[in-house]
Amino acid sequence: FGDMEGIIKNTCTRGSREDVIRRCMEILVGLSLKGYEGRSVGAIYLVGDIEKVRRYSTQMIINPFKGWKDVNIKDEGQLATIEAFTQLDGAMIMDNRGFIHYAGRMIKVNESQNKRPEKDFRKTPGKGSGTRWRAARFITTLTKSIAITLSTNGTITAFKEGKDLGKLERKPCMMRARDIPLYLQKSVQN
Repeated sequence: FGDMEGIIKNTCTRGSREDVIRRCMEILVGLSLKGYEGRSVGAIYLVGDIEKVRRYSTQMIINPFKGWKDVNIKDEGQLATIEAFTQLDGAMIMDNRGFIHYAGRMIKVNESQNKRPEKDFRKTPGKGSGTRWRAARFITTLTKSIAITLSTNGTITAFKEGKDLGKLERKPCMMRARDIPLYLQKSVQN
């Protein structure tokens, strides 16, 4: 896949939790490899700066996490729920501790709010860099959140302050779906 540890190290600074970012990456790697119910999935996970992210986004569906204060991305028992809601259109937004506040939020990309005029968010540099990628990149210029995207082609990209911190690209392999939890478990231990 690539250098997950390097990406995690680049994203984690004061206020963001390494364990939350690592868990986001692990879930997205699993979804990249196996999909959800046999289909490829695209996703945006946003970590931190909840109130500001909320200001620049719109709820597209009824928020499935409204009223639930204890759903945490680090909780292994919540994996099926998190994977199910990840497939919804829109972003999943969580705080720095990993508690999920929203799913199904559309990021409002407005060029007039671009704090970095040298950045043209309409230009995409190739594979794994479509609308989701642009929205994640843009929201991190306006907020102190970290964005991690999963493209439907399997590419995972992390963003902070509008900068691409690295990509993990799916390489063809002969891994069976039932072996993925073992693969993820071994990668966490190493």
